[in-house]
Amino acid sequence: MPDGSNLTLTRDLLDFSGSLERVAQAQPNAKAILAPGRRPLSFAGLIRQMTDVRETLNSWGIGREDRVAVILTDGPEATVAFLGVTSGAIYIALNPAYTHGEFEAYLTLLRPKAIIVSAAEETPAREVAENLGIPTIELVVEEGDPAGHFVLTGGSHSFCSLPGPSQADDVALLSFTSATTELSKIVPVRHRHWLIAAWDRVRRLEITPEDCALNPMPLFHGHGQFLALSALLGGASLVCPPRFDLIKFFDCLERYPVTFYSASFAIHEAIASQLPNYRHIVRNINLRFFKIGSGRLDRAVVDTLEEEFRAPAIELYSNSEACIVTANPLHSACRKYGSAGLPVLSEVAILANDGTILPPGHDGEIIVRGPCIFDGYIDNPDADAAAFHKDWFRTGDMGHLDMDGYLFITGRIKEIINRGGEKISPLEVDHILQQHPAVQDVATFAYPHSTLGEDVAAAVILRKEGQASEEELICFARESLAHFKVPRRVIFVDELPRTATGKILRKKLSEIFEDVLKSAPKPAQISQIKSTATPLETALTGVWKSVLELDEISPDDDFFLLGGDSLLAATLFAEVSAVFGVELPLKAIFDDAATIEGMAEIIGETRSASTAKAAYKPRSEDVVVMNADGHLPPLFAVGGNGGHSIGFAHVARLLGPEQPFFGLDSVGLDGKEEPLIRIEDIAAEHIRRLQKVQPEGPYYLIGACFGGRVAYEIAQQLTRDDHDVGLTIMLDPSDPLMKQKTDKKISAGGMARLTRSDATKSFVRARLNLYWSELKSLPWGERYQYARDKLGIMKEVATTRDLHRGNPTQLYWDAVFRANKMAGASYSATSYSGPVAVFWCSDRPDDTSKQREDWLSLLGNQLVVSEGTGDTTGTMMLPPHVEPLCEKIRDSLRLAQRR
Repeated sequence: MPDGSNLTLTRDLLDFSGSLERVAQAQPNAKAILAPGRRPLSFAGLIRQMTDVRETLNSWGIGREDRVAVILTDGPEATVAFLGVTSGAIYIALNPAYTHGEFEAYLTLLRPKAIIVSAAEETPAREVAENLGIPTIELVVEEGDPAGHFVLTGGSHSFCSLPGPSQADDVALLSFTSATTELSKIVPVRHRHWLIAAWDRVRRLEITPEDCALNPMPLFHGHGQFLALSALLGGASLVCPPRFDLIKFFDCLERYPVTFYSASFAIHEAIASQLPNYRHIVRNINLRFFKIGSGRLDRAVVDTLEEEFRAPAIELYSNSEACIVTANPLHSACRKYGSAGLPVLSEVAILANDGTILPPGHDGEIIVRGPCIFDGYIDNPDADAAAFHKDWFRTGDMGHLDMDGYLFITGRIKEIINRGGEKISPLEVDHILQQHPAVQDVATFAYPHSTLGEDVAAAVILRKEGQASEEELICFARESLAHFKVPRRVIFVDELPRTATGKILRKKLSEIFEDVLKSAPKPAQISQIKSTATPLETALTGVWKSVLELDEISPDDDFFLLGGDSLLAATLFAEVSAVFGVELPLKAIFDDAATIEGMAEIIGETRSASTAKAAYKPRSEDVVVMNADGHLPPLFAVGGNGGHSIGFAHVARLLGPEQPFFGLDSVGLDGKEEPLIRIEDIAAEHIRRLQKVQPEGPYYLIGACFGGRVAYEIAQQLTRDDHDVGLTIMLDPSDPLMKQKTDKKISAGGMARLTRSDATKSFVRARLNLYWSELKSLPWGERYQYARDKLGIMKEVATTRDLHRGNPTQLYWDAVFRANKMAGASYSATSYSGPVAVFWCSDRPDDTSKQREDWLSLLGNQLVVSEGTGDTTGTMMLPPHVEPLCEKIRDSLRLAQRR
């Protein structure tokens, strides 16, 4: 194996398969691929797997000049599939989150010889490929196999014109210059291009077999691909967790001897925000460095990460056409803050508008030339002509070199929006919004975002007769675009800034509206927004800022788009009750109370009706209306033990405006009735409610945890009464045979007493424990005042004989929680042959295999089983886990509705 610290590139090092084979020969039993909960795959095993993939594809007529589109979620299989396909064919990675229309556009453009998908996952790519006549190959993972081990099925024997391992001049993979087929230029990356860059990284970063790399980046990004290749070429182990989340990231740091990792600036922002919660892990790790790519990271965040990790940050500048352009040196003494580093392998210069090369200190377009520069775009001679100045590649980015040769990037010429590492074409978003009948013209542009770097906004000119709200246009865009491409704000304008030739000045739009988008909207620039806030709105804004931990919130900002979830909603409503003396049911958050402006109107109306506390009356007493519109059959949601369906807030929104969505809350949350204590009775009551909305089937149901069992019982009761149930979706449902596994018996009368008296005791114990915990966490100087304040509360309770100080909501909620727990303990599910989709939490810390087996024994053949990321049902339904989950839910509903 070559010594990375003293590397001289020779022709044999540009042999992709041969290079990795030499690493394996030097250390056949060393761990190559690692993943949580899986046995490691050795380097020898990796080579066998790569060879098997290549030879299997060859036997199906796929060789070195053939394209294979790989559509897999992140993890060890995606990593090894990437290496295996690249070793003998042209690899194309497509984001599994793409919609049906996006897959159709990409596969039509690229025309791969086959696609590879997971046998265990549903994807619209299957249907698209079938319609286009493209064969689908399934990747099958057997239980107990090492990480990254799989078999490919579905191909048919055919002659291969160019079999065997890829050569240095062969195309390794195709990448894209943007995230849309309308603007994308296809970049062929040859093996000699990326192997030169990868070996150089091994040398510069001193990667050796003593290293262990963690890859939190997706394999449909060049960032993740390049990290995997360079780590393995250096002989390092590679940790390949499933889809990124912070819990998995820190768990991998604790579980494995990670010495470096690489991630986008958006992921680093998230890591930095959670470092205080994981210091017990961070202080025991030994990172040599961590690499930042896919955008620039704020200096303060870099400083925090370096201090906590006790390791240097390596910032670099790269693109699809040139691989790595510049990078900061490994040793911190050679770095310059704010710089993208020194040129790597290639020459870098700054080009003036007149075509001359500028001296140090002058801003211009960054140009680059060298051995890693691509040879030209595929089938796009016009783009080739525009991309080169003589033999220099024009990056389209602005910057300057200092006297020492360090590159400083000062701006972006290209208009592609970089939202947390996701590249978004403004023209693609324009094209979708222009299809709305009320829109005359539109310009999509980027605006600064504190954590994502950039976010998406659109300036819209409405037709003279046209009417459309900001929310309506956002919902319209959601129907056709992946979630990360949908504009977060829409601004209504009279005209768009343009050049003399009519080109829209998108950068100018960003400058004009930057302050507007960061603060309260102004009536001259955004329609239907009040120019001044009322005193009540101002007071409410303070409460919202405190609960959501945000510095700026506008009166029309949506609670959930600001990052709100079910727990924060409960906290917000408790604060509103305490501060304003008005009780609002949680379901109001899906109605007018979703914004500060709407909540202020509700509070004002309630105060006008009575000087005493009065409950706001939502639009429906029977269901929680999360989306009453849409042409699809309604979906009815049952929450967990807490009884609230508000946990489905993100699910309801991500399923889109075309999906009507209603929540079914437990009886007793408002204290007007005793909670129900049998799942059979809970299901019957929910049926009574949902049939007021939808008298006849087919019915579509979804439930989480305890709610999964309730939804299952609803389906059974509806079926027994000859109603059509289209699909029952269960999200990590709790034990179906709990009654048979417990000896605890509680009578109905005992349960009724428990829900009030015992819940009160539970509330008191919990509150005293909370006070004690908070007291211990305070500095000594603050404890006296804290204790005095709490004693004052106790005195007030004793005087008024009102334990809940006028707000018994928590008592009611506790009673429902305990009633649902006991209802679950006394229920055993029976077999059911109707259509069911079950999504398990992939990262639960406890062993639920027996529970899963019990469910599978009860369900019939009309079954879809899959996994969603997250360690609990709650986290499964929160970002970032909820987005891929909703794709699976949507696919399951489509499949059921086609039956």
